[in-house]
Amino acid sequence: MADRQPRVVLDTNVLVSALIAQNRGWDTPPLRCLGLALRGEIQLITSPGLVAELLRALRYAKLRVPVERAHAFAGVVAALADPDGLVRTTGRLAVLRRDDADNLVIETALNGRAGWLVTGNIRHFAELWTPGAPPVFRDVRVVTPRQFIDSRR
Repeated sequence: MADRQPRVVLDTNVLVSALIAQNRGWDTPPLRCLGLALRGEIQLITSPGLVAELLRALRYAKLRVPVERAHAFAGVVAALADPDGLVRTTGRLAVLRRDDADNLVIETALNGRAGWLVTGNIRHFAELWTPGAPPVFRDVRVVTPRQFIDSRR
């Protein structure tokens, strides 16, 4: 039986953007993506490595996210994914050369049987498909937050 909910990895940059938008009262595609997970309309897929990356990103001084808020937000992300969407990774996947950290994102998507990877940095993943071809890698569609929201209409 197929999953009723789309299985979706929200890249760290999307989650950080969603938190910033929420804090500022903005309605943005990243915040809408997070809202879909909060309402149970999508199954959020993540991994312990991505949650750790989220915590590291939220510590950047320029974001001014209090430590307690960063931990609370990372906890919400992990809870949204648990139990079926919190997947293990090995860190051995090496299909991207530009930024090795993005290999963890792809590995999380593949191990979590995600159909979607939503990222604000789609160019970081472009080496995974032939130029001019749809942005798909091993049945995982790689899209921006706006493209994902538009696909839901």
